[in-house]
Amino acid sequence: MSSSCAGMSPNSVWQSPSGATASLVVTFDELPRTILGTTDRNLEEMQPRASYSPTTDDATSLDWEAYVPRWLGWVGTYRAANTQKSYEPRVRKVLGRIGKADLRTIAYPDVEGCLSVLESEGGAWKPNTRNGYIAALRSFWRYLIDKLDLDELGVRDIGRKLDTIPSERVNREKTQYPPPTKDEYEAILHYAEANGESEWALAARYKWTSISRILDLYTLRWSQLDLGPKPKASYRKPSKHGSDLTKLLDPGLAKRLRALKDLRQSKPEDPVFARTDEPEKAFKSRFNRHLKTNAAKAGIGKYLHPHLIRAAARTHALGQRVPEHFLNRQGGWSVRSASDAYSREDPETWREWVTYLALD
Repeated sequence: MSSSCAGMSPNSVWQSPSGATASLVVTFDELPRTILGTTDRNLEEMQPRASYSPTTDDATSLDWEAYVPRWLGWVGTYRAANTQKSYEPRVRKVLGRIGKADLRTIAYPDVEGCLSVLESEGGAWKPNTRNGYIAALRSFWRYLIDKLDLDELGVRDIGRKLDTIPSERVNREKTQYPPPTKDEYEAILHYAEANGESEWALAARYKWTSISRILDLYTLRWSQLDLGPKPKASYRKPSKHGSDLTKLLDPGLAKRLRALKDLRQSKPEDPVFARTDEPEKAFKSRFNRHLKTNAAKAGIGKYLHPHLIRAAARTHALGQRVPEHFLNRQGGWSVRSASDAYSREDPETWREWVTYLALD
C-alpha cells in the first residue's frame, strides 16, 4: 500500500494479543499537494475569518440622506439649476418628517400621510404645490431604482405609486391674475425713476422687453450683452429650456444699459442687475419688494409678481399682432419642433418686432 503523498513507518503493522484484529498506523512525512499540484498552501485558508458588516460608507448603506447629494448631482446633469434647488428641500422635508432613516422601511402610506400633514399645516396648498412635491419625490426614487438598482436590496418604488393632480384640474383651479397693461407698467417705471430707483427700473425694463424669467436677470453679466447698433443679450444656458438663447433689445434700452455700464466702470463678468455676491433668493426678494412698493405708490392696485411681467409683455405683444414664434424665442418657451433642427435663421430676422416690446 503506497501513496505519492504519504509513507508508512517501519513499525506500522501490529497485532492484538488475541490475533483477531490488526491495525495500521500511518504517518505523513510530507504536505499533501493542492489541487493546482503545488505545495504552496495559503495558511490563512485554515484560519477563521471575521464576518463582514457594511458601514455607512459602503454602497450597500440604505440611509436615504446618503443618497441625496448623489441624486442631486444626477438631476443637475439634465435639469435646470433652479429645478435642482427646488427638489432638494421638498425631498428632505418629507423624508425628514417621516423619521425613518433606512430606505427599506419607508412605505407608501408614510409618504402619502406626510404629504397630507404638510398640506393641512399650510392651510391649503396652491393647486400645483402637491405636484411639485410629487415631481421631486418621483425623481428621487427613479434615481434609486432605475440608476442604482436598490430595488434588488429591498427598496420599494414609492415614487411610482404617488399620484399627481391632473393638469386640467390645476389649470381650472389656478388663479389667473390680470397682467398690468403697458401703460400701467410704464407708470410704475416712471415713478421709480423719479424717486431715485433708476437701476431697479432698468432691470424691470429689461425683464419686460426680453420677456425674461427672474433667474435670467440674476445671472446676466455684461459679457452677455451686445450694446452696439443691433443690441441683444445672449445666454449660453438660460434658466430653462435648451441653450444659446438670443434676446433682442431695442436701442432705447441699450442706451440706458450703456450709461449704467459707464457709470459703474463695470468689468465684463460683473453682474448687470444683481449685487456682487448677492444670493439668488435675496435678489428675487429685493426685485419683488421694489415692484410691489413702486406699483402701490404709483396707484396701480393690481396684484403683481415678477413672473406676471412675462405674461404682461407677451399679452401686449400678441395684441399688436407680433408673431408668436418670435415671442416664444424671445421669452425662451420650449415649443420648438423637430423641424427647428433644420432652421438656420438669424435672430435679427425678428428685429422689426422688438419695437413692440420697447418701453418709452
